[in-house]
Amino acid sequence: MSVAESSSARASWLQSLDAEDLRGPIEDAAARFPTVGDWLDLHRASSTGDPAELLATVNRTLTPHRRFYDYRQANEYADDGLDTVDLLAGNALQATPALIPVIERAITLATRAILKSDDSSGAQGGLVRTLLDAHATATRTATPPLTQSEQTRLVAWIVKYRYGGTQDFFDPDIVAYAPGLSQKSIEKYRQAIADTDLGRYGSYPLTRLAVLDQDRDAIITANGGEPHNAMVAARIVSDLDEAGLRQDAIAYAHTGIAMDARGWDAKLVTFLVDDALTRGDTRQAVTLRRDWFERFPTSRSFTMLRDTAPSSQKPSTATDADPPASTPSPELASPPDADPHSTERHSPRPGCPGCRGIDPRRTQPAQSTRIMTRPGLPRRTRWARRQQ
Repeated sequence: MSVAESSSARASWLQSLDAEDLRGPIEDAAARFPTVGDWLDLHRASSTGDPAELLATVNRTLTPHRRFYDYRQANEYADDGLDTVDLLAGNALQATPALIPVIERAITLATRAILKSDDSSGAQGGLVRTLLDAHATATRTATPPLTQSEQTRLVAWIVKYRYGGTQDFFDPDIVAYAPGLSQKSIEKYRQAIADTDLGRYGSYPLTRLAVLDQDRDAIITANGGEPHNAMVAARIVSDLDEAGLRQDAIAYAHTGIAMDARGWDAKLVTFLVDDALTRGDTRQAVTLRRDWFERFPTSRSFTMLRDTAPSSQKPSTATDADPPASTPSPELASPPDADPHSTERHSPRPGCPGCRGIDPRRTQPAQSTRIMTRPGLPRRTRWARRQQ
């Protein structure tokens, strides 16, 4: 019997059972497989709606018990806590005020674990980020809405979590919390940030407050002033666009493009192209791509130009009797002469296969094989598989 047939047969059998018939196999599975028992306890706690039950589950599954988690142990910790984190994130969509301290406890425990872990896989960090998102979501969706005293406690927790001296990896986003907070609470957060030594690179909360205020000048100041390179311009454009200051974002995108001297990142061009296409100005979109390609004639910029060019064509109304559509123009059919082994031009250099006259495409299969068969690759955790 194939796997599909076995799954279908099992599904049919389960549908034929009533609640009493199911109870026996479920209890037997919980007794024989501890993870099944944990999963059932988790959903039992959620079904009660009792925050104390959820808190007990959080303490049981997320409390770290090792002095240090190596790579494998860190991934196991993340896998073991994934169901609890997903449950909290789901409950946050329709939260009660009592759920918020439970999520805060989960964040504290998961952060405590990551501080003594090899989290190079990012699995534990993924748990913390999911919990922080759930925390902000619960603040916005809480029914009834948080009272002023509850909001004051929440703001104090946010500030302490980030600036209490325990960690500086994760920074709660006040913009995500703002819809669930009063103006008084936001001002309390603003004052707490003003009274905190943010350090040389601690401008994140200032940037987020500027976005929340939709203040163009504050956004630019929080990003270090007028941009001096394309990367700073890109950050400013992102913040201005998020704040709803579209025209200012477009102006700084043009500034950043003019500053770009390498052409490694085309995000600003893409931003302007998307804006042009949204407005229906396909001619400008193609012009932006063509200008970028002429400045940085790489295979990547050519591909982006070729992908944008078809969008400038009107929808076809051809019938079966019409002749086939014309082929792309020669200048868009293939890229110009360039190094076949690189997306960037460069002068001949030692050790470069193309520069020795060897077609790099002949070496690609071997390189791919080495990548795929390289020993010691980490096991794929549930968290990692879910990200794909």
